[in-house]
Amino acid sequence: MRIPSDVPSEVHAGMSDELITRLQDACARVENARVRSGRSEPVTLLAVSKHQAVEKIAALVSAGHRCFGENYVQEAWKKWNTVQPQFPDAPDLQFHLTGPLQRNKAKMAVGFFALIHSVDRLELASALAKVAAKRGIVQEVLVQVNISRESTKAGVDAEQLPAFCEQLLEYPELRVRGLMSIGQYGLEEEEKRAEYRAMRGLLRDVAPLMGEHFNQLSMGMSGDFELAIEEGATIVRVGTALFGERSKN
Repeated sequence: MRIPSDVPSEVHAGMSDELITRLQDACARVENARVRSGRSEPVTLLAVSKHQAVEKIAALVSAGHRCFGENYVQEAWKKWNTVQPQFPDAPDLQFHLTGPLQRNKAKMAVGFFALIHSVDRLELASALAKVAAKRGIVQEVLVQVNISRESTKAGVDAEQLPAFCEQLLEYPELRVRGLMSIGQYGLEEEEKRAEYRAMRGLLRDVAPLMGEHFNQLSMGMSGDFELAIEEGATIVRVGTALFGERSKN
């Protein structure tokens, strides 16, 4: 991960010094947590940009950031069509889908999102695979796990994960890269670590079935992403720590 430092002066017209500082700080915290945990593999800082102004996204791209997370397909498309044309020299710019996905949005999602984090049922997997097959592409996805067992959260139960992943192997149009979880709110540090360790264990246990590309663990948000990295996260989803509080536009 590149930590932006010398941001061109013209960028300041499009974003505040505070936004630049937050990006630098978040990147440094990610890197420090990675080093502190003794890991060699990179960690992706996913800037969760839902409900954020496109000007802020463009400013972060100008500052060197490339990975953004969105919760809603149509909102993501609108932002992409505004931001991407401004950066023809940034072919590595990518959006991830971090929110729930309805089957009727599969056509808009497949081939657009670099990674879909929220596959949690076979009906959705089948819909994504059918679209990918028609387009002759392979869509990368993560399996969402309901590690906290909360009835209000989507995700596959931990006990059902091996069988679910085995069923996903029937869809060669999907490349299952790993797992995603949304942590339970209000936990103490050790309780959070326990959840994250449990996710790391699930990834390790299922990996022999899924292959060497099954190595991504998306977990941790603004309030605890350093803990998540220390416990094995390869992707952290950071919104408020970068952008401040959300405001719908």
